[in-house]
Amino acid sequence: METNKIKYNVIILILLIIIGGFVYALMFKPTNGVIDTSHYEKTVDSLNVEINKHNLRVDSLTASIAERNKKIDQYSIELGKLKNKLDKEKKAHEADINRINAMSNADIASEFTNAFEWFNMLRTLRNIKESLNIKGRP
Repeated sequence: METNKIKYNVIILILLIIIGGFVYALMFKPTNGVIDTSHYEKTVDSLNVEINKHNLRVDSLTASIAERNKKIDQYSIELGKLKNKLDKEKKAHEADINRINAMSNADIASEFTNAFEWFNMLRTLRNIKESLNIKGRP
């Protein structure tokens, strides 16, 4: 009986080794050494697309900044010209104020009379022209 038991144990052991080998083969498939990189390639491709979009945005913003800087430069030049004109007008105004302040009351009355005479002369010429129905040139 003992030999039957040994035979039985050897058969069980052989069956367990075969079943274990089969389970091992199913669960742990041997690889051929090549790693599947398709997932990584897709990730790299999507990241490259995002980088390109970002670069386009950066280029667009850079162009916009350059255009705005040109406008700022143009406005600075115009502002400088206006400041020069303002300075000239201010100096002329101050000169007129100083001239008027230096005048006596008689001088001011004389200037007013001269200006009023000039205005009356222009009004008289216009009235004469209207009475003669002379059409003016544009």
